Amino acid sequence: MFQCDLPVWHATDYALTSIFKSSFPIFSPGKKMFLTSINLAKAKSKNILVQVMSAAGTGYFVNIKRNRLRDKLVLLKYDPIVGKHVLFFEKRKIRSL
Repeated sequence: MFQCDLPVWHATDYALTSIFKSSFPIFSPGKKMFLTSINLAKAKSKNILVQVMSAAGTGYFVNIKRNRLRDKLVLLKYDPIVGKHVLFFEKRKIRSL
């Protein structure tokens, strides 16, 4: 028959249960451990980057940051190709900031 020289520990042994209670509080009889995974949704950013295009038809554009809740941008800016101030209209959203 097989004989083991190592001490045999039982769950009722006071030394073993006191070690688990002091070192690992999740093994205490009154505590419960929940292993759950929660995926939190990312918050939307407040601002977005948009491209505004010159109304002069030169193809000149500028990227500008604006608030997400604001209406589409219409600005009076300088177009260096024409050499004067012209209206710039928001063409498209580039990315969230």
